[in-house]
Amino acid sequence: QDPTGFLKTLNNLANASRFLQTGVDPGFFLIQGLVLAMRSPASFARAATLSVNAFKDPKVFAKYLEANAAHVNTLSQANAAPLMGSEFVEAASSGLMKRIPTAERWATMFNTFMDAGRIELVKALGPKATNAEELSALVRVIDHMVGVSSSRSLGVSGTRRFVEGSFLLYAPRYRRAVAALMVDATQGGIRGEESRRALMHLAAGTTFIMAAFATTLGLTSEANRQRAPVSFDPDGDIPFQFGDWSLFNPAH
Repeated sequence: QDPTGFLKTLNNLANASRFLQTGVDPGFFLIQGLVLAMRSPASFARAATLSVNAFKDPKVFAKYLEANAAHVNTLSQANAAPLMGSEFVEAASSGLMKRIPTAERWATMFNTFMDAGRIELVKALGPKATNAEELSALVRVIDHMVGVSSSRSLGVSGTRRFVEGSFLLYAPRYRRAVAALMVDATQGGIRGEESRRALMHLAAGTTFIMAAFATTLGLTSEANRQRAPVSFDPDGDIPFQFGDWSLFNPAH
């Protein structure tokens, strides 16, 4: 059922806001792409490089899809979320956003990264699937790793999709994918195995990165204990403090 004109208007405004906040922010490489980077650094590097090149020349991604037609077909047959359809940048080709000279290039850059990341993961992990059922399960996990899902394929009505996108969630399809990856980890078979491996890589990789930053900046636990032990502030300005990095400390 088609949503009302009122909902469409609100959804268009939400799409524009989402695009301006996220679609033109290169931070997506290590936000939507964080699990990809930790699970398969080589796939991440190829997707990121292709994404930057696609910003300079949008035809780059079309050539990539043509060269990887077999893997694109694998995604299609496994009912993966559609390509070039991220909710973060869907406003780029319509309304006021279309008047921004580089809007569609930013959208192409974003979509290229998300889609190339999925294709590269299919190339890297696909051989683990021993039959069509396992391949379909693996593709769904790959979608979730990159933060992609299809509300339509889940049977969510048009009206509900517009309500979610306009009022309830900043990015409903992305939120669903993140939650689904957690659910995947509780399952058996290749679905559970690969999602658990992805989450373990994410935990280990981010811990290593933060430890490296802390060591480089001299933020060791011993140094923190010596500078400012755990304490309560009797004046109430700093309710609770861990070292020098309390979130409640106005000095930070």
